Amino acid sequence: MKPKLLIFFLFVVFVTVWYFFIAPIFSDIKISKAEITRQKELLASKEKEIDRINSYEIQLKTLTEEKEKMKTILPVEPMTEELMVETEALVTKSGMILKGVNITPSNNNVGGVGDQAGVSKVSINLRTKGTYETLKNLMLLSQNDLRLMDITNISFSSPSQNAEKINGQTIYDFNINIVTYYY
Repeated sequence: MKPKLLIFFLFVVFVTVWYFFIAPIFSDIKISKAEITRQKELLASKEKEIDRINSYEIQLKTLTEEKEKMKTILPVEPMTEELMVETEALVTKSGMILKGVNITPSNNNVGGVGDQAGVSKVSINLRTKGTYETLKNLMLLSQNDLRLMDITNISFSSPSQNAEKINGQTIYDFNINIVTYYY
């Protein structure tokens, strides 16, 4: 009977150890697996949220860059000093000679989108000297300039019989009216 008793005793010890020690560990493991699954789902949702925030950050950076470009095209104030330098550079780059500049900001809103748009204009009157080719260069340069410019009027003096010439081309005196805008 001793071996049967020993087997019974070992069986009782095994069941007791299982019930009090091993079973709770398995239960904790099941609970831990469920918690791990829940935490993974939470992590995945947080990663999606981080991706969404990163995409918003990229969009904001792009919009900020676009806003800066728009400030160049349509500045928030007349910036007459910068406009004077920019106009002089355009005239010089075109090959014309600048004789005078008159810049006049206006506080009147420009129509089109509506008076609530708050877009105002600056009138620029250029007095220059140059050839027909240099005038075309000036028009092309102003067209490609970042700041929005409308050439509204060009007048020139007709040359006399002894008019100045450069490379066989007659030099004219031009009076050019340009309108640019600010917000």
